[in-house]
Amino acid sequence: MELSRRKVPLYGQAKVFALLEGLDSVPEDAEVYVVLEGSTLVHVTRAHNDIMLCFIVPGHNLAETVHVQAYLFSESTGLMWLGGASLEYVQDDAQDFAEHLIIHGHCLKARDHEELSSLFNLGQGQSRWAMDRCIALAMANLDIPHSWNVLGSQSRDEHTPCESPLHLAVRFGLCRLAELLLCQPGGLMAISLPNEEGVTPLHLAHTTGNSELLGY
Repeated sequence: MELSRRKVPLYGQAKVFALLEGLDSVPEDAEVYVVLEGSTLVHVTRAHNDIMLCFIVPGHNLAETVHVQAYLFSESTGLMWLGGASLEYVQDDAQDFAEHLIIHGHCLKARDHEELSSLFNLGQGQSRWAMDRCIALAMANLDIPHSWNVLGSQSRDEHTPCESPLHLAVRFGLCRLAELLLCQPGGLMAISLPNEEGVTPLHLAHTTGNSELLGY
């Protein structure tokens, strides 16, 4: 079996085409399943015909190479192995940024966005919108600690002025990330939480004129 990609981001959601030797088409009564086996996690997803056989890679928990096996099932033939390959899950800038928010979300500063912009390739225009989607997917795929919240450490006074992950999402115009953060513990309270410069995420949204963010 040959795959159209050798590497995928850790958060998955990438379309991969599969070329199966000896299989020109899938019988109408048959279904094809793809099994991705990692060191600690196994995924099973269904493949579909889109010009050729393809499947959406699910998010994974480790950056590693996984074994990929394809199986065909029908009532007439039963379960039949079609082929195998390998696929590597890798870290990218979106994954690194999402992890940074989880690890350092309690100690952010108002000026951090200047360094983070270049460190994680948070550009403008089309690249920024694509990055927004990827960061939101990466954040949603993370195993976030139960104690984590958008306001920072639970032990700290929730009214202490500080830069929050929501501040950063608004500064960079990351609408999908902002929407996701608003659904996390402390997300709604963070809207009116000022940073050390006295600026709230809501004020930032007004200043930048970001109507999408203001709509949430």
